[in-house]
Amino acid sequence: MTKITRWLWMLGFVFCSSTYAADCIAEPYVIVSANPSMPQLSKAKAKMIFMGKSKSIKNVGKVKLLDWPDNSAQRSEFYQILVNKSPAQINSQWASLAFSGKAKPPEKLKTANVAELTAWLQANPTGLAYAPASQVPEDLLIVLEVN
Repeated sequence: MTKITRWLWMLGFVFCSSTYAADCIAEPYVIVSANPSMPQLSKAKAKMIFMGKSKSIKNVGKVKLLDWPDNSAQRSEFYQILVNKSPAQINSQWASLAFSGKAKPPEKLKTANVAELTAWLQANPTGLAYAPASQVPEDLLIVLEVN
């Protein structure tokens, strides 16, 4: 490791250990549905669904996904927490699946707005979406907390 790399690592550690430590810890996210019969998900199943490797849930059938806008902090944070991937890596994954015909990418919110997300979930009984835990309305069912 070079001196510069070590110095950068130490600087990052000091920053995250300081009074700004709360900024270094991401808020927990939850995967939600408006369907009261949607079962709880395991983290492994959620990864498979949100990476396009699985399309259905037992006793529910084929699920529809809703994603936040490409440039939103919510999208970036969620995928970093769930699968440790950047938005560019996620876009590449979905582009590959779409090109091969194996899966369709999730629909996207027009704006980073929880009210729009809630309305979409209510119109799509097999829909799944994600949001910061602090922003989830009480009428949505939390199927998995991701942190």
